[in-house]
Amino acid sequence: MYHRASSPSYSNESKPTPVATKALKSQPLTQAPRARIAMPEKVAATISEGCRTFWENLRSVDVAQIVEYPPRVNEIPSGVACDNQPVPEWMQGYHQRFTEACKDFDVSKSNGMTAKEWRNSTNQCHLQTLVYRAAISSWLTDGTDVATISDPAVLTDKVVIELQQGNLENSAKVSERLLEVAPESYPAAEANMVAYTMMAIRDGRNEVNHPLWNKASDAIDVAWKLNPGSNEAITASLLTEYMRHRDIPRLEALARRAAIANPTSSVPQKFMAFTRFQSGDGHGSIRLLQNAESMGDSEAAAILQRIRTGQKSPFQLGLSSSFVAFEAK
Repeated sequence: MYHRASSPSYSNESKPTPVATKALKSQPLTQAPRARIAMPEKVAATISEGCRTFWENLRSVDVAQIVEYPPRVNEIPSGVACDNQPVPEWMQGYHQRFTEACKDFDVSKSNGMTAKEWRNSTNQCHLQTLVYRAAISSWLTDGTDVATISDPAVLTDKVVIELQQGNLENSAKVSERLLEVAPESYPAAEANMVAYTMMAIRDGRNEVNHPLWNKASDAIDVAWKLNPGSNEAITASLLTEYMRHRDIPRLEALARRAAIANPTSSVPQKFMAFTRFQSGDGHGSIRLLQNAESMGDSEAAAILQRIRTGQKSPFQLGLSSSFVAFEAK
């Protein structure tokens, strides 16, 4: 269901594409129970009471507990009351994926399982509960001026959905509001960084002085201040430099400096490997990817595998946040 895009990155015709929902980080803001939202009149008039009650129950769940071991959640609320409701198609999709992922949730199955086995067996239910709950919050506040929303949990939910659906402008707007409400929230800064970086790549291609590049740079700086050494911020910084200037020697020099400044990060190793590959130094590229792989970088391992199988464009370096992963294809 969740996959990386297979198209080569960095082609001239490329556009940033949301390609995968990541297993969301255990941030209290994304996991915690949600406060009740007053149902808009249009919802109260068209959605059954049973479905509205289910939505309220699902939003009250502490999502982190779904994967905890020993289990702390006895059951996941059943969404059968919402199976045939007049909601938008995108909402139906989230409902269906939640139903499929959680239909076999059974605490008794944890007997005899290790903590890891239980997490693996409940991971998709955990993820789909989180994003469906975010979709509910987003739809119930659809049409509400974001500037009037002060609940950081609701704003977080709206960021999740906007990024999932690739609505970069809305993602930037909502994440900026979230930073106003929760200025120390790194996930909010990260989402804002992703949105502006991908907008710059999409709209600023072949325009070195496009204003979105500076917006992306500012957003990267904010994320870096909240989480120095963040792999996401390092990736965004190097990715924007390359996509803005298309200068391999420049990128290699920047990646080398990043590697010196961040010796425990595998990100600069991958970007240096990309520059070596582009320069025809296959052996050097592989050596750098092996360094990254030795640091536990699964993306580097995937690139190495594509090189070994002879793919002409094995590098698919992407930019991800706590909410969604993107590739500059």
